[in-house]
Amino acid sequence: MALVAALFGILIASIGVLGVASPPRLISLVSRLQSQRGLYITAAIRIAMGAALWLAAAGSRQPAFLYAFGGIALVAGVLTPFFGVRRFEALLGWWSRRPSLLLRAWCVVVFAFGVAIIWAASP
Repeated sequence: MALVAALFGILIASIGVLGVASPPRLISLVSRLQSQRGLYITAAIRIAMGAALWLAAAGSRQPAFLYAFGGIALVAGVLTPFFGVRRFEALLGWWSRRPSLLLRAWCVVVFAFGVAIIWAASP
């Protein structure tokens, strides 16, 4: 399960790299999820990631980190379908109006979080 958790870390870090390199491309990619089906896909990914982090935690370098963020991801995944497409569109619109530098800075944090998951998930 540590490998699956690390793969989710790679996915998160990759999203961060994409956002640093091209915020408009990241916004475009995320905007493809603006539907009820997209929210269900997002929920499924969050639930799978939360489960992977939770299950990998016991044999990891930082079990508390993985338990905490695995739990957060699980709860977020369960709640995502209730967020609603309108709220998702409003949030994405708000993010897309932020300065490019702010989006890039946030994506550096996303990248660092992905790297932290990769490191923490390793035995």
